[in-house]
Amino acid sequence: MTLSIEQYPAITQISVCDRGPGMSPAILDQALLPFYSTKQQGTGLGLALCREIVEAHRGQIRLSNRSQGGLKVTLELPSKPQTSAE
Repeated sequence: MTLSIEQYPAITQISVCDRGPGMSPAILDQALLPFYSTKQQGTGLGLALCREIVEAHRGQIRLSNRSQGGLKVTLELPSKPQTSAE
């Protein structure tokens, strides 16, 4: 597993990559939705909660399969904090 953090003028990008099997296109489309799980005992709340937290901070989260295998989760958050006037 790898973690990378890149700082740009407007955003901070955090990427987590694994070496697992990745996800099928159908699962990628649903994985960030509440109560969607591929696990028999899963609640489907983990990634959905991550999405809610990131979006509450004016960011976004993306899931994608890596060409060399595995999954990449990318979080993009604004580099500057939101002020009360915004």
